[in-house]
Amino acid sequence: MTARRTTMREVALKAGVSVFTVSAVVNASAKVATNTRQSVLEAMRVLDFEPNHAARAMKLAKSMSVTYVVSDPGQFTDEAVGVNLAGMLEALGAHGYNLVIESALKDFSELKRALRQGRIDGAILSAMPPGPMLEELLLWTQPFVLFDQPSAPTGVPTVFASYRSGIEAAVDHVAARGRRRIAFVGGPPVAQLNVLHNVERYAGFTEGCRRAGIAADPTLIVNSDFSIQGGRAAMRRLLEQTPPDAVVCATDRLAVGAVHAIQAHGLRVPDDIAVTGFNDSEFAIATDPLLTSAHFPVREMGFRAAELLIRRIEGRLLPGQERLEIPIDLIVRGST
Repeated sequence: MTARRTTMREVALKAGVSVFTVSAVVNASAKVATNTRQSVLEAMRVLDFEPNHAARAMKLAKSMSVTYVVSDPGQFTDEAVGVNLAGMLEALGAHGYNLVIESALKDFSELKRALRQGRIDGAILSAMPPGPMLEELLLWTQPFVLFDQPSAPTGVPTVFASYRSGIEAAVDHVAARGRRRIAFVGGPPVAQLNVLHNVERYAGFTEGCRRAGIAADPTLIVNSDFSIQGGRAAMRRLLEQTPPDAVVCATDRLAVGAVHAIQAHGLRVPDDIAVTGFNDSEFAIATDPLLTSAHFPVREMGFRAAELLIRRIEGRLLPGQERLEIPIDLIVRGST
């Protein structure tokens, strides 16, 4: 006997919404509130509801596959990438799409061929560095979404976190607690950066200092890699001069290294030097004291990027919906 398929009406009753709302979630409509969408997705999971994706694919004449492209295969060593992918897979799976992963493309020739031949329906491209490839991409008419690209031109579909405001919030927070000699530990020198969100973090620091009436002292801006060891070395350099009374770090790993160096120097966190991180990762709750950190909505970014791409593939992306900036909140803990 063939098992009876759960209907949209049953999902609607379970979630306490209309059938129209369930249909809107299935079709990745941007008009559904986040809480409502989550309620519908949970009802679909509990009831084992499966939209008829095969019929939908035939109706739309689509492959129901998209690709996710990272500019550097080294990104896969970052735990955040896995969380991003989980968010993408959740959204894509709910609408019957499969995900193909590519890395470090030399050019877009194969990607364009796959789109032209209908092997994939669209692409999510992560943190593309400035240069000829990005300039070429911005001329495309094929469905794509830029992921983590805050400086994308107006009208180009993109999802990114508000890196600048996250760092600004950290500076505001320590300044409000009377800290005036505020240092910044970031990534490689800004002139060498090819990942735009790092530039955004640096800009957030300088803007935060300006708003607090504090001059951003160049001697208190230290560049590093993004490791714990890099944070420790950067903090040691800061301690060789008149120490800061607060350190804003571009990642939690850098902040953990900074805390280690401060404590090894015989100083206390936060009594002598306050420290903030960025990402709100597991590292933030692995320090003593626990780390104040800007919460990076990794999974939500992946989910939203996939939904944005689906709407573009299916011709439901309206003007003004292309640019989606995800807010970042500061989680205050004992390090400040």
